[in-house]
Amino acid sequence: MIGAADGTVRIAHLDRELALIDRGAYGKSSDKGASRICWSPNGLEIAFIAEDRRSIAVIDALRKKQRIKIAAGNATILSIACGDKDLLAAACEDHSVRLWNRKTGTLLREIPMEQIPLRIAFRPGSQDLLIVGEQSRRSVI
Repeated sequence: MIGAADGTVRIAHLDRELALIDRGAYGKSSDKGASRICWSPNGLEIAFIAEDRRSIAVIDALRKKQRIKIAAGNATILSIACGDKDLLAAACEDHSVRLWNRKTGTLLREIPMEQIPLRIAFRPGSQDLLIVGEQSRRSVI
């Protein structure tokens, strides 16, 4: 996955480019950082934080079409992670981690945090979520 300077998202395979996801159709990505874009574990979806940093676009990687846009309300999203069983997690600046169903956009859980969660990652093959805060680490779910 390569993010271009203009905010477009490209899917690349070593020596050849496979596809370009046009930012005009899906919104501009908020950042080129890896914590702001993720693949689903099955490789069929890509999720990225939209330019407004308050929503997440989930894209069908094969058809290059947006499946769903998930809104986080007034919370600024700092990091996202895609997990097994259609889970999508977002670390938010309002001291919370939110979990959605990636297919339906249903909010499943909101986890309050003492500190602002900066980065999150699912452990492959599980529902364990590593949350890295300003000064601490915490595993949940």
